[in-house]
Amino acid sequence: MKIRQWLVPALVLGTSVGLFAFGGGPGPGGKHDGPPPPGCPRDSAKRMAPKPLTDEQKTFLRTERAMRDSMDQAVRAYAESVRKGSDPRSMVTDRAIINDFARRLERLREDNMDTWLDLLAVHPMHMGKGPRNAHGMKPPPQAEGDSLPPPPPEGDSARELP
Repeated sequence: MKIRQWLVPALVLGTSVGLFAFGGGPGPGGKHDGPPPPGCPRDSAKRMAPKPLTDEQKTFLRTERAMRDSMDQAVRAYAESVRKGSDPRSMVTDRAIINDFARRLERLREDNMDTWLDLLAVHPMHMGKGPRNAHGMKPPPQAEGDSLPPPPPEGDSARELP
């Protein structure tokens, strides 16, 4: 009986302190509706909207997007040829076309470095969007397996395969 006399008030006191500490707060109903103290940033402060793009930036984006789309089409055509059974190492012209698109895209960025860096500073995620989901991630690749055979294990070059 003595333990219960001490235990019940301790539980009631602990529960009330816990509810007061974690359940309430300033404002009606325990909500933090009041303004923050002077000098503190607001929790609900939103980032400032980026400045609208200049004509030069819009032109650069249009040109770059067209080049990326062309390169993406070339890569898709190359991948489709590989899926249909072509040997990737024998498709020299397709690989040269993709390489040419990549060089032209890099040259465009180098020639317009100031514009490209301004765009990256203001809109860091505009580059390389392509087919992505709402979270900004590319969709998972199709599970079709590799088109190339696995490389031979090291150390087996001296052994003859039957």
